[in-house]
Amino acid sequence: MVEGGTASSPVQALMFHRGTYVGTGTSKAYGLTSLNSAHSTDNTVVLDYATPGECDACAPAAVTSVRYQWQGDHVEMLDPPPPS
Repeated sequence: MVEGGTASSPVQALMFHRGTYVGTGTSKAYGLTSLNSAHSTDNTVVLDYATPGECDACAPAAVTSVRYQWQGDHVEMLDPPPPS
């Protein structure tokens, strides 16, 4: 998170494998990003990217879930990235 930021401040998901940094989840930062622990597993991480609603306190207009999985030597994005 950005110091002094809000939930809609852009964040970048940093990917690690056994403590070693392997890159970012997406090429750009997105706001309203959260870990979906209910759908994540031992080898797959699911991040939810919310599309802002009509106001900061409103429910998101949409949520895009993106799965990331370790593929032997890199992290693979299994679903399309969230809309820009």
